[in-house]
Amino acid sequence: MHETTFQLPVADPLASPEAAPFIERVAELVGRHTRSAPRPLNPFLPVRSGRMELRGLRLIDSFGQVRDVALADGADPGVPVHGTATMPAREVGWPAPHRQVELPPRFVQPARLHARWLRVGDQGGEAHEHPTGSPICGWIVPDLLDDRLQIFGPGGEAEGAIDGEGRWWPAPGETGLPAPHAIAEPGLRRVVTHLLHQGEAVARVIEVFETALERIAPAAAAHHRALSLLVGHPIAVVRVSVRLELAGKPAIDQSWRGLRERMAGRTADDGELSAQRVPLRVGEHQQLDDGVVGFWVEDGAGFLDHRLFVPQGLPAEDPAATGDPAATGGEAPPASADRILADVDGALTLAPDADPTVLTLLIDPRASVHFTTGVLPTKRLQVPAELVAQAMRRIAVSFPVAPLLSAEGAMELAVPEEPGLVWSWIERDGPGWRRRPASELVRPAQTLAFAQRSALVEGWLRLEPAEDTDEGGWQ
Repeated sequence: MHETTFQLPVADPLASPEAAPFIERVAELVGRHTRSAPRPLNPFLPVRSGRMELRGLRLIDSFGQVRDVALADGADPGVPVHGTATMPAREVGWPAPHRQVELPPRFVQPARLHARWLRVGDQGGEAHEHPTGSPICGWIVPDLLDDRLQIFGPGGEAEGAIDGEGRWWPAPGETGLPAPHAIAEPGLRRVVTHLLHQGEAVARVIEVFETALERIAPAAAAHHRALSLLVGHPIAVVRVSVRLELAGKPAIDQSWRGLRERMAGRTADDGELSAQRVPLRVGEHQQLDDGVVGFWVEDGAGFLDHRLFVPQGLPAEDPAATGDPAATGGEAPPASADRILADVDGALTLAPDADPTVLTLLIDPRASVHFTTGVLPTKRLQVPAELVAQAMRRIAVSFPVAPLLSAEGAMELAVPEEPGLVWSWIERDGPGWRRRPASELVRPAQTLAFAQRSALVEGWLRLEPAEDTDEGGWQ
C-alpha cells in the first residue's frame, strides 16, 4: 500500500517560535520515511500468494551459448550463437498450461529467519569460532554393543554413561559425585537429567539414535579424523535460538478506514500479521547431509512436554510415530516411549517478532542443520569444523571387559598397536580405581599349560590419544 515518490522534508522556515519545537519533533519522528507515500485505495494483504506465468525463456550454457526457447506450440527456427552459428531447429513448443508456476505464500514485508548458535555456559549469547565461544555443550556416543549412551563434556572429557534402563554409571577411573550433578555445563546436565527420568524408555531412545545415524552421511566426513569415529558415532549437544524477524514494525493498513481507526485511538490494523503462526521444520528428513538426530524445545529449566522430536528417527511408517495400534498388528506402542518421542510434523511454530525459541539439538556436527518455514528461504547452520575436530580427538572411549582370565598378580592382555593412540586398563581397587598404563600390560604366554595361578578379573579398556597421556604425542 505504498508507492515510491518524491516528498519534501518536514520543515516550515516561516513557523512561529511557538510552533517550531512541534515541527522539529514531527520531523524527527518522520525521519527518512519521506521516500514513499501511502496508496489508500489499494487492498491491504500482508501475506500474498499467486501464480507466475512464463512469457519468455532463454537458456545460456557454461560456454556462453544462448538459445531462446519458444513457449508457444510450434517449431523453433534456430537461434544464432555468438553471431556465427545456428543451432539446429527442433520442436520446442511449451503448452500454455505448463507455463504457470504456483507461488507459495510469502510475507510482503521483508523478513528473515534469525537462527544462531548459543554459547556454552550460563551467560548464553551467540557462539563464535573462538574455543571459548563454542556452541557444543557436550557429547553423546551411543554404545550399541552394551546398550548405553556414553556422556562426554564439551572438551571430550568423560562424564559417565546412561544404560537402557535409565541408570547412571560414572566414568571408569573418575572420582566425584556418582550422579550427573557434577556435570558443570548446564545444557549437558539438563539433557542427562531428562534422560535419567525416562527409565526404561531410554532403550527406545537408543534405538531411535541408531536409526537416525544410519540416515546421516555428511559430505565433509572425509575431512574428519578422530578416535571417536572409529568406535562410535559422536552426537553433539548444542543449543540454538530461532526467531522470525520482520524488517521494522509490522506493516499496517494505509487505507482511509485504517487512518480513522488510528486517529480514534484504536489498535492499528496489521491484518493479523503479528498473530500468524509459521510452521518451522528443523532438519531435513532423508537428506544425507543434514545432521539433526533430534531436538527438545526448551521451556524454562526443562523441556516442553518432555518430548524429544526426531525428524530422522521416526519415519511416517514407524508405528510409534502415528500411535496407530493397527500398524503394529493390534498392539499399541509402549506408553513410556510414546511419552518422550514425537514426530516433528506441526511440532513447532513461530510468530513474527515474538520472543526467540530456544532449542536443544542433538546433531552430527560434521553435517549441517536446516531450518525451513515455507515462507522464507531455508536457513542452514553448521558448527565450525575446528571446534568439532578439537573435541572429537580428545574423546577417550572405554570398553567394559569381563570376565578376563589373567595370571594372578599381573595383567595379561593382548591389545593391538594403534598409531598415535595408547591403551590402558582401569579396574576397581576397593573404594577407588586402579589404572595400569600400556607398559604394565603383559602379552599372554602362548602355552597350553598355566605357568602360575590364574584369576578372573573385570574392568575397562580405555583407548585415548597419546597426546593426553605421558606416553608420547599424536603421530
